Amino acid sequence: MTTFKTFLTNLKPTDPTLIEAVETGFALLEAWEDDDLFNELVAGGFGQDSTPTATIQPEIEKTPIKDGGTVTAMHGSLAKFDKFSYEKIGSNFQNTKDGFFFSTDFDYIDALVWKLSKTNAGTPTVYTCKLRLGRTYTLKNYFESMPDSESQHIYDICNGDPIDIFDSYRTDIIKKAKENKCESINFRSLYIVFDSNQIDIINRKEFEPYMTAREKIKTRN
Repeated sequence: MTTFKTFLTNLKPTDPTLIEAVETGFALLEAWEDDDLFNELVAGGFGQDSTPTATIQPEIEKTPIKDGGTVTAMHGSLAKFDKFSYEKIGSNFQNTKDGFFFSTDFDYIDALVWKLSKTNAGTPTVYTCKLRLGRTYTLKNYFESMPDSESQHIYDICNGDPIDIFDSYRTDIIKKAKENKCESINFRSLYIVFDSNQIDIINRKEFEPYMTAREKIKTRN
């Protein structure tokens, strides 16, 4: 049985019975609704490239980098000072030279100062400060800068802990924050600002780290 596709293939424009042939062809077309070409014609695809094209997925809109406003956070140190200075940056830990580090979690500050006091002289001091964050780079911004598979891998090996994620990938995180012209970073309770002019000291208080107190108790016993 001749199909409509075969009919069109054999059709010649010089055929004297062209009009009759076309009429016959469309009669065949109506009769062969299961013909592939019929379906193509009905769909408006006749004469077009029938090669399947990939569906273009809409790009997922990334979370915009926003102004983080102001926040009150703490900084631990063994030194006493009245103003944060870029010249002194990294005095506590060498790997903090990229910015001024703060936290809203006192236990985190307590543990850091205790660790610092084990190898350095000075008076454990906590500084409560007001931070003007400006453009703030967040964990969500960082994860959206990479394929889902990569962000999931980082999340899994760090057990989803934002502080562990920062500690493990700090070089890359700080690099991307600065590439995006950010003035600060916020990963949960951790805050980092890049300019000392973003910091106002509210108060300064000496304290005894919890583990230091525990050690004294053990010594007495």
